[in-house]
Amino acid sequence: MATVDLFAIIGFSALLVGVSILMTFILFKLSANEGK
Repeated sequence: MATVDLFAIIGFSALLVGVSILMTFILFKLSANEGK
């Protein structure tokens, strides 16, 4: 069970990091478009 919990925690952390990067990229693109 410990292995499954560890895998779930790693997967959840990776998901949060991916979402954070995606949101930052979207905000950056929007800012760049508004700057033109």
